[in-house]
Amino acid sequence: MMKKHAKPGIAAAASSIILFGLFHFSFLMLGLGYQGGATNLVGGALIMGAHWYLVAAKSGTIRYGIFAHQIVNSLAFASLFVLNRV
Repeated sequence: MMKKHAKPGIAAAASSIILFGLFHFSFLMLGLGYQGGATNLVGGALIMGAHWYLVAAKSGTIRYGIFAHQIVNSLAFASLFVLNRV
């Protein structure tokens, strides 16, 4: 049986979500265009990061967030490659 870990405090969760969003800003610093610009790239990461945190807190595992992130990244990178002709 898997051991459930303690839930982080609100400050730890908020800082983790903000760092997740800011990391995605680095793609814009590389000069890559993204459909919808910075608002969609960073805002989407913040919203999805918050959602995935809530799912992890409720379920006690990060598995679902990892799986969802893989799906989102596969679609986002496909769009990024097409948009930037990589």
